[in-house]
Amino acid sequence: MNSFVFLNLAPTNKLGSIEDSCKVFRNMKGHNQVSWNAMISGFTSKNHHLEAFEFFLKMKNEGISPNMYTIISVSNVVGKIGDTDKGKIVQAYAFELHLDSNINVGTALIDMYSKCKSLSYARSIFDSNFTSCGIHTPMECNDIRLFTMWVQPIKLWNYL
Repeated sequence: MNSFVFLNLAPTNKLGSIEDSCKVFRNMKGHNQVSWNAMISGFTSKNHHLEAFEFFLKMKNEGISPNMYTIISVSNVVGKIGDTDKGKIVQAYAFELHLDSNINVGTALIDMYSKCKSLSYARSIFDSNFTSCGIHTPMECNDIRLFTMWVQPIKLWNYL
């Protein structure tokens, strides 16, 4: 199934129409994370962000559990849409799947909320995932402190 998806669905998304990809997807006997992620990626690459988000919800409703790549991709989509409420849905799924503490997912969620202009949510994720220096090297702790010092003035600037 995975080779079928990559040989037929992914190139259609990149080179052809999204309608052709949808037709291939509908005609597949079964869907898995790979096929759903390929469709979400295809919608995203064609700037069909709302459709990508809707496919994410359909994926979940069909009982297919999103993975780290799904959460990161959909976080990017929500950032482009700029909808904090949709962001909360993505974050809830990340939390439910215990992916919220993954550094890649955490970074994607911070980026998403920042693009949604929800800096308090972005900061909350940052504080809960990245400021505990017990899990970072001394160099990473310095990077975190520097980033924190950099973010604070930007946050204040947006309120002026």
